[in-house]
Amino acid sequence: MMRAATKRRSDEATTGASVSVRTFPPSSLRSSVAPSLSSPHCRGFTLIEVLIVIGIIILMVALAIPAFSIFRGERSTEAAENQLSAMMARARTESIGFQRAGGVLFFRDPREPDRVSVAQVWQSDVAPTGGTKEVYLDLVPDREFLVLPAGVGIQVVDDCFIDETPNPPKRQDDGYLGFNSECHWGGSAGSVELAQIEIGGCVLFDASGRLMCVSYGFHIRDTGSNGPPTPLGDLLYYNPDPNAVPNPRVPANKEYVDPGLPLVDKAGNPPIRSQFGLVAYDRVAFDIAFPNADADPQMKGLIGNAYTSSTEPAEEDWIDKNGVPLLVNRYNGTITRGQ
Repeated sequence: MMRAATKRRSDEATTGASVSVRTFPPSSLRSSVAPSLSSPHCRGFTLIEVLIVIGIIILMVALAIPAFSIFRGERSTEAAENQLSAMMARARTESIGFQRAGGVLFFRDPREPDRVSVAQVWQSDVAPTGGTKEVYLDLVPDREFLVLPAGVGIQVVDDCFIDETPNPPKRQDDGYLGFNSECHWGGSAGSVELAQIEIGGCVLFDASGRLMCVSYGFHIRDTGSNGPPTPLGDLLYYNPDPNAVPNPRVPANKEYVDPGLPLVDKAGNPPIRSQFGLVAYDRVAFDIAFPNADADPQMKGLIGNAYTSSTEPAEEDWIDKNGVPLLVNRYNGTITRGQ
């Protein structure tokens, strides 16, 4: 011991510092000095603190939902625009290739009530007999329907009559075509049959690939009451319930139907024609503002002041303000967003 103490003092004298040696207590002592879990420094959250955090999370989610909805709606409109561009390009290419008028027809299937569907159509092989339309349409065989994203509304811009007298000018008939189930026999407003699907407008190209603005009807049966239904007749009058009325087959003795009245002057309704433009909008917002507002006076066969005395002017003003115009190029069929 004396030798160790002497050596330590010698070392301190040599280095000029005091060297201390620390030893750790045994495990029994360490456990006795460990802090208790019940110490104030390790306590949990109080109920008030938890409620405050939950309230902040709910507030942040509530603020984020509108922005997310706007983003999602914009993305859906862009997706619909891209899908329509591709389908119209194919319809135009096949119109040139087959040398016959063709395009796309918009409709709503009752099995997909919240979505707009698009079918590829072309001019019927059978010449109209006693009809009043310039073109009668049938489905292009072996083509799948395009179903647009949910929540996207589409209407075709219609060739309407505008009264320039007031300021601003006012439409006197349908400026947009919604979706309706009325079909007219030979253009007579008194002879109406309801189709199983809701019919919208259409966009057509001629055999050279240019847009057409022509009055059109639907070819629904090949050769009168004894002939089989055409593919378009099957689509218009299909009903999955075999006991439903009307029968799932197309009505007898009818080869052609019209989605509106025949040619009339501007005192009544102009004919329904294929068009050069569409408008896309938020279908949910439109339905909230105007519930059950798809019935257009022109497609229902109503004339005179049926348009101005209905809610249609207010509906179309809403679409003017909230819709996205999609213009179809007359020469190459591409879709361009309007302002």
